[in-house]
Order: sequence, then C-alpha cells, then structure tokens
Amino acid sequence: MNPIEARLVPYLVLINLLWGGNVVSIKIGAGEISPLMMATFLFLIGGSAIFLYASFRRIRLRLGPDELFLHLMDGLLFAVQIALFYLGTFRTSASHASVLINTHIFFVAVLAHFFILHDRLSPQKIIGLTLAFFGAVLLFMDRPEQAPEKISLPGNSLVLLSAFVLAVKIIYIKRLIERIDPVKVVFWEMAIGVPLLGVLAYFGGERIPDHATPRLIGAMLYQGMVVGAFCFVASTLLLKRHAASSLASFSVLVPFFGVMLSHLFLGDPLTPYLTIGGGMIVLGIGIVNVRWANKFN
Repeated sequence: MNPIEARLVPYLVLINLLWGGNVVSIKIGAGEISPLMMATFLFLIGGSAIFLYASFRRIRLRLGPDELFLHLMDGLLFAVQIALFYLGTFRTSASHASVLINTHIFFVAVLAHFFILHDRLSPQKIIGLTLAFFGAVLLFMDRPEQAPEKISLPGNSLVLLSAFVLAVKIIYIKRLIERIDPVKVVFWEMAIGVPLLGVLAYFGGERIPDHATPRLIGAMLYQGMVVGAFCFVASTLLLKRHAASSLASFSVLVPFFGVMLSHLFLGDPLTPYLTIGGGMIVLGIGIVNVRWANKFN
C-alpha cells in the first residue's frame, strides 16, 4: 500500500468535513419527516447513485451462488445500525450524535483483538480506548439547559449502540471485501437494508410526509448524494491505493467537524462536558489510529 501523499491531505480533510456535516443535515430535516422514513429515502438515493457508478465502471453486481447469505447478513447489520442511529439522533443533539457515533472506531479496535489475526490490543491502544471511554462517560453527563433541543439518555444510548453495531459491521465487511468488490458489498447492503428500513418505518407507524420543503429536500440530497454516494466512492478509491490504517488516522476530524458545524448551524452549545468529553474521545481515537498507522505502513 502507498503512503498518504501530502497532496491528498486536503481531499481527506474535505471528505471528513462532509462526513461531519451528516448529522447536521439529519437534524435540519428532522422536523419534517420521521427518522426511519428519512433513512429509507436517503439510502434509496445513495444506493441508486452507487448503482449508476457501478454501471459506469462496469462493476459486476450479480450475486454469486455462495454470496446470498453473506450479503443478507450484511444488509441486516446495515438496517439495524442505521435504524438505531437515526432513532437516536432524533432524540439527542447533533453534537452528541456526531461524537458518539464515531466511538465505533475504538469498538473496532476491541473487536479486532478477538476476531482479526495480528491486530491485537497494545498498551498504546488500551490508553486510547480508556481515554475515549471516560470521554463518553462525560458526554452522557452533559445536560445543558440552553441547548436548542432536548438531550436524552435514550437518544445517546441508541447512538452509542449504533456505533457498536457499526463496528461489528466493519469487522464483518473487512472479511467480505477480501473476496468481493467493495462497491458490490455496499450496493447490496443498501439493496437489502433499505426495504428492511421501510418495513420498520411502516410498522413503526411512520408515513411519507404530504409535502417536502426545500429545506427537507436539501437535507435529503446532502445525505443521499454527498455522503451516501460521493464520500463512499471517494473513500473507496483512496482505500484501493492506501492502507486503511493510514486513512483511519484522519477520522478524528469527523467528530470535531460535527461538533463545530452543529454549533455554527444549529446553535448547539459548547459546554464543558461536551468540550472535555468530546476532546478526550477525539484524542483517544487519535492514539488508537496512530498506532495502526505505524504498525502497518
């Protein structure tokens, strides 16, 4: 794998900035559509864009005879993770959701110790994980009275649980892409997961809104096209040429950008709990990822 070149750094920063704006866009459209219905439509947009990309690149999407079960499991994990994330994000602030969902990185480190050969916990990783854990504890204690929306324990808990399921999915996908094209993997997880999200939305009593304002349309297009399609394709192209561990070291920017954008666009207060707890999580993630980068490059 090639090392990260200096000319790629601005692109990596941009991609992580766009990822950081994802939760903000969710909150922008939250008042006009229910959570699972929003997730269903935006990933329908993203999946369609990925299908067009795969067709343009002539990537074969047809399932092999031994692949159906593998993709069904991936689609199920995808649906559960997304459902938990959207249900939780609708019940807490964008700042908290931005930080908590990115704790999936240290869940990955713990799971990798048990399920991936030659990826064991080192003293440096343990320090980073411990720091991030106590940062999450501080974040759960944050209840600012001046927040523009309610920050709830159930909301934070659902996002944290979503982060754990996301980590499980990442470990699972890591095995999958050893034999299957990454674009094909993500297309089928959406092709299977989106109908499941739609079923959950229907039985949860959610319905399609009668009309869509420009605000909602903009939020949906951002999530579907910018995040679901562009960020994925850009990250996949980089992943083909560079080690995942090197790219992961830039992931500390996602919760940072998420908190800053939430403060600027939604008025989320920068409380001491959020600042210190979020900073501990970002630092802990950084310690874990720097170790990966040194080890594999």
